[in-house]
Amino acid sequence: MLMSPYADEVAKVIVEEGVKVVTTGAGNPEKYMKMWKEAGVKVIPVVASVALAKRMERCGADALADISARVQRWYLFHRL
Repeated sequence: MLMSPYADEVAKVIVEEGVKVVTTGAGNPEKYMKMWKEAGVKVIPVVASVALAKRMERCGADALADISARVQRWYLFHRL
């Protein structure tokens, strides 16, 4: 979704239609996080690095989906 030329429009439709949970991948959802969180959307970004996981945590991600064992270890270490 985030790499789509229509990403801005899709992000707005998510709020307008009352979508409750969003997962994202192939890009950084940071520019949409505030809008989604204010609308009560649960945001679960897919992350490929510890750096992106940290950024998403600071932005208010509700959970993380990852593609890296390194991210899993970091997340578990900091959450337990």
